[in-house]
Amino acid sequence: QTIDNPPPAGLQNAEGAPVFPTHWQVSRIDGDLMLTNWIKQVSFVEDNDITIMSVSGGGTEIILGNNTVINASSLAELGNYYDLIIVGGNVYHANIISQTNILLDDDIVGTVGDFQTAGSASLSTSGNLLWNEASITQYGTMSFDAMPPSYMEALNQLAGGADPAPQSLLSSVDFAGVPAIRVLYISGDVVDLQYVSQTNVLGDADQVALAKSQSSAHADASWEISTGSNALVNQATIIDGGVNSTTYTAGSVYSDELLIQAELISSDTNLYTQSADALISEAVVFLSDDLVAPGEG
Repeated sequence: QTIDNPPPAGLQNAEGAPVFPTHWQVSRIDGDLMLTNWIKQVSFVEDNDITIMSVSGGGTEIILGNNTVINASSLAELGNYYDLIIVGGNVYHANIISQTNILLDDDIVGTVGDFQTAGSASLSTSGNLLWNEASITQYGTMSFDAMPPSYMEALNQLAGGADPAPQSLLSSVDFAGVPAIRVLYISGDVVDLQYVSQTNVLGDADQVALAKSQSSAHADASWEISTGSNALVNQATIIDGGVNSTTYTAGSVYSDELLIQAELISSDTNLYTQSADALISEAVVFLSDDLVAPGEG
């Protein structure tokens, strides 16, 4: 609603136009105001391969890892601008980014029977990447100062109802040259929360059995096996746009910036306590002489 005030004497320029605003335009919210952007991203990937490989020559390249998990999203919040925002309660403003990467890459590789080869062999179970990248950027400076009497008078006046703006507020140098003050009045609390949560969980516990045909024990076979090279990536950005402003408070002010980064890596999970032969003995059942005999494919 628009509440007019008669222009006070002596506050006009040479042309008779008012130097200070003559009225305020008030938007009221009786109660609390919550502004929340909440993004939660969770990726679960399970890639537990069990492979049994047998060759009698040539080259073999097996890739069981190389998994990639990426979370990405974009959200923009646009709203109205006010010359003055008056809050009767408390103001809570928070930008929070939480990122978690969990990787299980516990591989077991063994050979069947009298495995042997004259060729080259290459085994890679590492090369994993866990990457968390986050930034919170705020535009516009914000300073804090004690509540001036003119602003306290305006707060009390709005709390009592719709009345003309106090002359002390209209004559404030903060609003010189403004034809009308756009005011947002909130009687309760304001909660402004931007929250991004990203979680990647990847289980890449591969089991590999290698079997060399006894009938071709001298075949020149080459092995190249990779069970690692997994990538878990989280990227998040919060841009808190604003303008240079001053916040007047009638109470206390608390501000904090906190960064927590933890790297938790276990090299001994004890998930595979049995020896490699435990897997290989089960694999031998599938590698009978009929399957590996020469000339039968």
